[in-house]
Amino acid sequence: MGVSGRIGVGQANLSEPTVGVVFAVALGAGLLGVLGAGALGARMGRALPIGGGTVLIAGCIALSASATGLGSFAAGEIAWNTFYPVVLSYLIGLAASLDPRGRWAVLVGSASSLGTAAGPLTGSVLSAQAGFPVMGAVLGVGLLVVALPMTAVALHTGGRPLLPGAVRRRGGHPAAVVAAATATPAGLVPEVGAVEQPVIEISLDGTPSTARTAYDTAAATHTP
Repeated sequence: MGVSGRIGVGQANLSEPTVGVVFAVALGAGLLGVLGAGALGARMGRALPIGGGTVLIAGCIALSASATGLGSFAAGEIAWNTFYPVVLSYLIGLAASLDPRGRWAVLVGSASSLGTAAGPLTGSVLSAQAGFPVMGAVLGVGLLVVALPMTAVALHTGGRPLLPGAVRRRGGHPAAVVAAATATPAGLVPEVGAVEQPVIEISLDGTPSTARTAYDTAAATHTP
């Protein structure tokens, strides 16, 4: 927000109250982004929200850093704050799928906090040395570089279940195969290639199927 405020006042020639209004709308858009991520769920998988969202964030940063008026500045800030929580939500979900113990999720959260803390310092140094547009371009390129491995991991683990033996989703391994590979206790899931259990017919009047068959056969034999 510190660097963005300097861009709005110094480069886009906006007043401080106007910049404050833009930031308030951007924060509200971030809340809508969180709600949108929850409503979207797994309909689009993880790779597209993570990869595509990171690319959009990179473009928003470049747009905001090169803004010379209210329209471009507001568009960049509001869109950036909208897409960021969406991508972060899917990243945390991806990290949770990689390790049920939550270690990767903690690392993702720590990296997000580190970026929030070091972002203003990095932006200030880059803008002081090369100007706001160059700063936006450098940060955008950095995000694009980071987006490649994150998208690759999301594609590779798109169907990986959260726990051993879980039912597969979107191209993952069958439950029995996953259980065999992860040492799941026997009996929780069917064995690979196991014979299906026979289907037993249940009569509506409560008569067992075998007894009813014998009765029908005897009745047909003694019918004149």
